[in-house]
Amino acid sequence: MLDDLLSATHASGKPIPPQLAGASTLGESEGLQLANEIASSLESHGIRQTLVDAGEWRGGPRSDRVLDDEEKKRLQDIIAMIKGSVELFTGASVSTVREPKNFDPTRDQMFDDTTKVNYEVANVILSAISKGPYARMSGEVPRPIYRGMALPVAVARALKVGDVFGRDLSSWTKSQSQASKFARGDMGAKEKDPNFLLGTLSVMFEIKKPTTGGQIENYSEFRSEQEVIRSGQVRIIKITEREPGDSISIIYECEEI
Repeated sequence: MLDDLLSATHASGKPIPPQLAGASTLGESEGLQLANEIASSLESHGIRQTLVDAGEWRGGPRSDRVLDDEEKKRLQDIIAMIKGSVELFTGASVSTVREPKNFDPTRDQMFDDTTKVNYEVANVILSAISKGPYARMSGEVPRPIYRGMALPVAVARALKVGDVFGRDLSSWTKSQSQASKFARGDMGAKEKDPNFLLGTLSVMFEIKKPTTGGQIENYSEFRSEQEVIRSGQVRIIKITEREPGDSISIIYECEEI
């Protein structure tokens, strides 16, 4: 159940498009070909280094070599592909993505020119980013990441040190306050479902020193959420019960496996 909840919603509670839960067998297209070409770099080196390797320059030292027109076009395509994939992930509507095989361009578009292939490309790109290094540059000190949830009391109380969870693509945040808001039902879930917190405990998961996971806020529709997407299992190593009346009832400290 915990895995289902983690892989079905963003850290803010918005639904995650189901086809973005992991890479799948994709058809042939120019966009998919490029996505697959850069996926290994995204997984090994992350977004920033992948773009630098493709020729992007952001105020740091750069080779004297000038990109030719073909290299410039490739870099522009890569930037657009990463940004577009993250935008679909953070801003996609359920009507667009729930049944991608029935994609209807007259009805189910998030953006004017969105096609089914865009979502398939996002699948490859985001799956690779989620497995990549957390640090965006050399020397970056990892900030903890959090996931706030309202768990049924029985589930929250059943979790114990040593339990392992995590599959597919999951959404975390660098903002502890953001995670707390969702755990308390302050991110809109309460208005949509008045029973959201009945029979539940507001809990928080924390990874103090993450090593993997893509920091995507620079490309997100909602930068303030400081979202990190990651995949892979984690293990609960410490459980802290908070005082009665605290906004968060239980904190589960986790480590990556």
